[in-house]
Amino acid sequence: MYQTSNGRPKRWYAIVTKYRNEKMIAKKLNAINHEAYVPLMKTVRQYTSRKKIHHLPLINCYVFVKIDLKDMVKVLEITNVFHFVKFGNEIAEISENEITILRRITEVDYPLEVIDHSVLSAGDQVEIIEGPLAGIRGTLIKNQNKKKFVVEFDKLEHKIAIEIEDKFLMKVAR
Repeated sequence: MYQTSNGRPKRWYAIVTKYRNEKMIAKKLNAINHEAYVPLMKTVRQYTSRKKIHHLPLINCYVFVKIDLKDMVKVLEITNVFHFVKFGNEIAEISENEITILRRITEVDYPLEVIDHSVLSAGDQVEIIEGPLAGIRGTLIKNQNKKKFVVEFDKLEHKIAIEIEDKFLMKVAR
């Protein structure tokens, strides 16, 4: 077990990363002696002439890292790491048991699907996570069964709305 300099065991935390950067960030964390874990699920994609197996993150934009709280700044300095997951004002500590469960789930060869209970709704602050508009934040509005993303420009007193699939949006804390 990794230990801190004061003898206390390190704890698991979840960090939010840029979309499709999870594995690369975990490698960087491991390279600087921070235990990092990205639960991966095996998916098979059928192409015209062949099937290909991909190992994709079970939870998009999440990397689990085992550190002492004093090392948080080092983690946040890594490119494309956005922030630590919080519950209220407290940084969420992930139990060793929960990490073990994630490891066991991803080791079996059963089809996996993550059901996201943080369904997007009108008024949510969101960020575009893929495509040429990745990184843009704004407010989500819904209109007649279509998803619309609104960016407000405070200084210009204007709003711009675009239609975008909700799979390309991630809810962000206000």
